Amino acid sequence: MRDLVEEKPTGAVRVSFGYMTKKADVDFLLDLIHRSWLYPFHSLSLVKNSFSLTPSQWERSLTPPDILHSPRRLLRIFLYPIKSCAPFEVKGDWPLGKGGLLFDREWLIMNSMGVPLTQKREPRLCFLQPSLDLCNRRLWISATGFPDLSLPLDNTTNQKRDIEAEICNSKVCGEKVSGMDCGKKVNDWISLVLNQSGLKMIRILPNSKRKQSEH
Repeated sequence: MRDLVEEKPTGAVRVSFGYMTKKADVDFLLDLIHRSWLYPFHSLSLVKNSFSLTPSQWERSLTPPDILHSPRRLLRIFLYPIKSCAPFEVKGDWPLGKGGLLFDREWLIMNSMGVPLTQKREPRLCFLQPSLDLCNRRLWISATGFPDLSLPLDNTTNQKRDIEAEICNSKVCGEKVSGMDCGKKVNDWISLVLNQSGLKMIRILPNSKRKQSEH
């Protein structure tokens, strides 16, 4: 793929915030966006005079005053219940779990070989729209042209038996994780929507969540 088409940048940059993210990391990202995309010409005009500036003066000079001193607010929060599928926007307060936002990347879809699907291999994952209903304790998944699918957020003993659960092992970003098979009904629906046979959706077990990075 080419990065530029008709002198315009294409593609996307994903930035992940997690449990270990600090305010300084967010400030650095915001300043980078302002310097590189929102006000690139403002930044480039200072390059000739940059050699006489200290590192602190250089950083401050790249950000316009109205941006530098304006308050910053977090406007919207999204989480991804199913890895590599569409996001779910949080409305109001949202509980936290041991690894961050509750139910974020709690489920993943893997092929018959046990390899997790990503949008690099299966772009149609973006059409799977998860929705979390905390009041009724349900995960809903919708896809255009197909009936909505629902499964419980809480796995009681009876529910485990009903969905014919089994333990599946997989790897995410090189790390091994274990998950609970969501059952034949869910797997058949996922396989039908993505037009691939043998797909499984698993719920990652709490004791096998990926380790939080220190960087």
